[in-house]
Amino acid sequence: MLHNIILNGQQREERKYPKLSIGADVLQQIQKLSIDIETKVLSDLNEKIHELTQMAVEKHELIGIVSNVASDLTQEIAFTYHLLHTLAQVYHMRQRKVLSDNEWTGWLRWMRTCFEEGKIFEYWKNDLELEKWFDPAFEEFINKEIIPTVKVNN
Repeated sequence: MLHNIILNGQQREERKYPKLSIGADVLQQIQKLSIDIETKVLSDLNEKIHELTQMAVEKHELIGIVSNVASDLTQEIAFTYHLLHTLAQVYHMRQRKVLSDNEWTGWLRWMRTCFEEGKIFEYWKNDLELEKWFDPAFEEFINKEIIPTVKVNN
C-alpha cells in the first residue's frame, strides 16, 4: 500500500505495511521456545562444567590449573564446586520459570539440607572466594535465602 507524503515541500511515496496481529497463544509459544533455547544453552554449558569438574574430582591435581588451592581436601573442594555449580544452574532454571513450584520446593529442601548437614556451609563461609566463581545473583540467593534458614550444627 503506497501513501503520498509531503516532506519539506517535496512529495514522496511511502510504503505502509499492514500491521500483523499475533494471537496470545502464538506469543506464549514463542516465549516458551525462547526459554527452551536458553535452557538448552545453559544445559550445554553446565555439561561442560560437569565434565571439567568430573576430571578434577578424578585427578585433583588438575584443580591447580584454575585455582591455587593449597589443601589436602582437593577432591572434596572439587566436589563442592561441582555441587555449587549444579545448584547455581537449578537457581537459574527457576529464574527462567523452567522449574515448577513443586520441583523448586524439592530443590530448596535439598539445598538447605546440604548446607545444614554437610560441610558446604563451612566452605561457603570460609574457603571458596565465591565472588571469583559464581555470579552475583546466585551468591545473593544463597546468602539471603538459604543461609538464614540453615540451623548450623556446631
